[in-house]
Amino acid sequence: MLCWKAYFIKVGMYRKEVQLLVGLVMAVEVLLVPLACAMARGSLAYFGVANDIPGDVPTLVHILFVVAINNIAILKTGLYSSRWPESYLEILQRIALAVFMSMVVTMAVLFVVDEPDLPRRFILVSFLFLFLLLAVFRGGVNLHLGWRRNGDRFCRHVLVVGSGRRTDFVCKELSVQRSLGHKIVGFLAIDDRKVHCVYGYPFLGVMSDLEAVLTNHSVDEVLFVPDKEDPQDIAPFLTICETMGKDYILVPYMFDPSSDKPLRADTIQSIPVLIKHMTTPNPSGMLYKWIMDYSLGFLGFLILLAIFPFVAVAIKLDSPGPVLFRQPRAGKNGRVFSMYKFRSMAVDLNAPPTRFDTKNEMNGPIFKLKKDPRITRVGWFLRRTSLDEFPQFINVLRGDMSLVGPRPPTQEEVARYRLDHFRRLSFLPGITGLWQVSGRSRIKDFEDIVKLDLEYIDGWRFMRDVKIILKTVWVVLQGDGAY
Repeated sequence: MLCWKAYFIKVGMYRKEVQLLVGLVMAVEVLLVPLACAMARGSLAYFGVANDIPGDVPTLVHILFVVAINNIAILKTGLYSSRWPESYLEILQRIALAVFMSMVVTMAVLFVVDEPDLPRRFILVSFLFLFLLLAVFRGGVNLHLGWRRNGDRFCRHVLVVGSGRRTDFVCKELSVQRSLGHKIVGFLAIDDRKVHCVYGYPFLGVMSDLEAVLTNHSVDEVLFVPDKEDPQDIAPFLTICETMGKDYILVPYMFDPSSDKPLRADTIQSIPVLIKHMTTPNPSGMLYKWIMDYSLGFLGFLILLAIFPFVAVAIKLDSPGPVLFRQPRAGKNGRVFSMYKFRSMAVDLNAPPTRFDTKNEMNGPIFKLKKDPRITRVGWFLRRTSLDEFPQFINVLRGDMSLVGPRPPTQEEVARYRLDHFRRLSFLPGITGLWQVSGRSRIKDFEDIVKLDLEYIDGWRFMRDVKIILKTVWVVLQGDGAY
């Protein structure tokens, strides 16, 4: 269970991510040892070398011994470190060295104890298969982490605030820090007198531009590296991060890259940092949430496939246009994705609802109209029964949304947000949430929606998600508050 904890948190827990990632890798590599032995037995049997196949008890003893020795050997070669290897060739070299060390120790022990029930040919073949399995597994892990690191959807976006030698060093160390996906989107200089290129990353402005950059860019974490020669009061900028729900990391003034005794609170490589998380979900709970999202999401997707032909025909017979409605929405920390729904409006009226703004029944940057003339007859039924929401299970399987979370706003709504509204974007959006089970469309004030979303984010628990899903089913069956 340890293995996937950090996968879902998506915050700056770099050291914990490494610990959890190493835990996962070690657990899998333990399982590769009996698999390699089974493959060795199978291959020897296939080629008719039955005399070289040991009994069950000697094989079990061999497996337990190799598990212990092999993990130690891999640790000694540095494959459980927090730094990215330079290439896959380096990984293969280290795996070969670890397997060779394990084999030499195993052979030496067998020579000392003079164990006749473990044929040497079996030992050699089992270690050959172990090398191949480790090479394939490590290659897959490296490709997956590289994909996450270079991707966008699952990659944490880090904004660096600072310039100079210390900031260069921080960015360099971040570039080799193994994690479950992070990248630097650019940097802000402390002030316009000290602007220079930081480790090749884009210059986005000075620290006073922080609010504008966080508003216009997708940023998950802000890493402050203030200048100790000319320190500025960064408290107002930390307040901006807190107000907008952005995690921030502080590199203390006292940190000196040349020091051989750096301070240690939490670390990225040898860099001491102070971290404040805007959301601190329980890692185990997030694991359960992920499992629930993908298991129930897959079930919802199967239901979508079953009802799609009937809903599609009804939509087509009712009004011309596409079956699915796709709209850009703002996801976690402003990531834009396409949200899918069954079309419930006439095509020629699907434009942004500017001409209906005077009839808006909501207070704030969100539009709702109970008797909306754009909705078709079939659309009314789809909305009343919430069938129009089923295509969003595609978004859940894609990782854009969760089953439970704040509703993803449109880009037009986000453009009208106050600074404190952005904190509702600090959590993965969901198909349902507290708003939907607390009166849904009877809530007329956007501030009440934000209050419910922040209550959900600040008090998140997995069992609360389960309760919300059960309440959602009841609310849908009643048709309560839907329009």
